[in-house]
Amino acid sequence: MDYEDEYEQAKGLGLNVLLFSYEDLVDLKKVKILQSEEINRVIYRGWMLKPEDYECLYTNLADKNYYLINTPQEYVNTHYLPNWYEHLEKLTPRTIWSKGIPEEKEIIDMLKEFNEEPVIVKDYVKSRKHEWFESCYIPNAKETENALKVVNNFINGQGEYLNKGIVFREFIELESTGFHEKSGMPISNELRLFIFNYKVVCTIGYWNGENINEYPEFVDDIVRNLMNIKSNFFTVDIAKKADGQWVVMELGDGQVSGLQEYNVKAYYSNLMKLL
Repeated sequence: MDYEDEYEQAKGLGLNVLLFSYEDLVDLKKVKILQSEEINRVIYRGWMLKPEDYECLYTNLADKNYYLINTPQEYVNTHYLPNWYEHLEKLTPRTIWSKGIPEEKEIIDMLKEFNEEPVIVKDYVKSRKHEWFESCYIPNAKETENALKVVNNFINGQGEYLNKGIVFREFIELESTGFHEKSGMPISNELRLFIFNYKVVCTIGYWNGENINEYPEFVDDIVRNLMNIKSNFFTVDIAKKADGQWVVMELGDGQVSGLQEYNVKAYYSNLMKLL
């Protein structure tokens, strides 16, 4: 039901739309759709998929003459932070990561890279920002006891859904627009850009889905750097710092990135202009 509006709007604009069972994909590794006689290029819109499940979807669809907009490798090029970080290192907070779930000693050694700075903990894909103080934000990387508590809360909270390894990111003071009423998490001036073939589909207010007609000049710098990232459809989340400069916060595959309450019809209309 969460994607019903997207389905109806895309269909209403004349796009061909297919439905399949998410449970069949992740549990049975099968996708039940009819074979096509013609070759089709398709875009998946749905829940975030583990790379192995995305590859399964890609293979199942290709067998029926449907080819996803991003190959399995192109999917992880923006889905996993370490895969895109080197291309945007100068435009994003300083970041380090582990190759798996680290032992306590490795966590402590990683934290030493930040001295007494505040840091954010996440995995290759997601944070637990709605558990801001418990599982996300470390005020002082040198206060080992509290830092380990936050990291372990994050690891336990993610459980089987933890993606690859642990990531520590430099905490950046952003232009504040308030605080989350339940978690106390800071809410900032952030935008989400959907990028199709290195062109901006739309610019969305991250926290309210508002349409942004003019994006900052900083986006032009991003797009130039994005040419080194092999992906046909992805998102870039950017935020305005307290000093007025903009930074890249996150990249994601465009097929599994949320519209943040943005106008669905406008989204598909913009996308169709670039197809």
